[in-house]
Amino acid sequence: MTATTPHRRRPWHLLLGLLLLAAIWFPAVRDAGNPDALAPPAAPGRTAPWPTSYDAALGSSVAGLVAIVLISAITAVLGWLVGRDSAERRPSFPLRYQPPDHLGPVQTVYVASETVGPNPLVATVLHLAERGVVRLDRTSDTTWRLTRTGTSAEWKHIDPVSRQVAADLHVATGGAVLDADGSGESAHIVAFADLMVRRRASAWSVEHRLTQVDADENGWTVLAVVASVAALVIAAAVTPSIVALPFATFAISALHFLWGPGIGERRTAKGRQLWSQAGGFERMLASPPSQDRYEFALTRDLWLTYLPYAVAFGSADAWDDHFVTSTGHEAPMPSWYPLPPGSRGTSTRPSAAFTGLDAAMTVDVRSDGTPKSEA
Repeated sequence: MTATTPHRRRPWHLLLGLLLLAAIWFPAVRDAGNPDALAPPAAPGRTAPWPTSYDAALGSSVAGLVAIVLISAITAVLGWLVGRDSAERRPSFPLRYQPPDHLGPVQTVYVASETVGPNPLVATVLHLAERGVVRLDRTSDTTWRLTRTGTSAEWKHIDPVSRQVAADLHVATGGAVLDADGSGESAHIVAFADLMVRRRASAWSVEHRLTQVDADENGWTVLAVVASVAALVIAAAVTPSIVALPFATFAISALHFLWGPGIGERRTAKGRQLWSQAGGFERMLASPPSQDRYEFALTRDLWLTYLPYAVAFGSADAWDDHFVTSTGHEAPMPSWYPLPPGSRGTSTRPSAAFTGLDAAMTVDVRSDGTPKSEA
């Protein structure tokens, strides 16, 4: 699993932490307005400085509270150490001017981040169009037609994940056509392809021994989840609820590292090598443009070839800027990407023009792959 990646991660562990802390503090909030709610009265000699209504959460002993806080600090450090040691270390990412050999856009993003990126379907369709095996036509303002045009020999040079995505979009057989407008049957097809694309990339990665199951990471993740559940149960059933804090701090600290893309998997030596190459290629696509850095003869054809990769990484705007910096001209519009009537020859940035295709290839789906727009 990736310890840290250049892609944003959802901080679910922080939300879990807020939930656990709220559960621990809930008895104090519940009883704060009713000091008589604590059935036994305060014991003789009670020295706790807080009101007795807080005893359900904090206990009645300062020494006891300090002991639990110290134990919680220890479990937090233990959880942090467990999570850090279980997560993969990032390799170096030397600047690279081409993607790893024979990898398509989705594959490249997957080996870099163990995700398929923000626009896997659009990036794949653009890649297939750039390679000349699929033709894009705009039949209306909202409808896009995808037609298979490549020969069997040409398709053999397309990476396996892109071929599988094409099959899921029903454009992998001779003369196949998909009219994508975000509704009806096309919505089902696009929704299924979107659901399957990560599974396709993950299966490819395992098949080629780029990743493998990490039993230790799975075990620590299960333990952290069990600790989370234990914290909730103890906070609800035990008085004082602060007793749950050590379980909560362990879970929060461990899940900071263990909860994210590629959970339960670890890259092999071959996978780490590709990770380094893909990360270096992403640096080239996404880093701020520099005239000195891009003196590697960025030609129009080369820029167009890597454009689908930039879309896959979510770096299309930066890639547009690289062309301008390197050549002194506006980024060209690909000849294989149809524009609305009357807009050909305008200064529309390619990254902005792709929003039309993105709208047609984006369908909100349920977990079973069916469009949410259906009743």
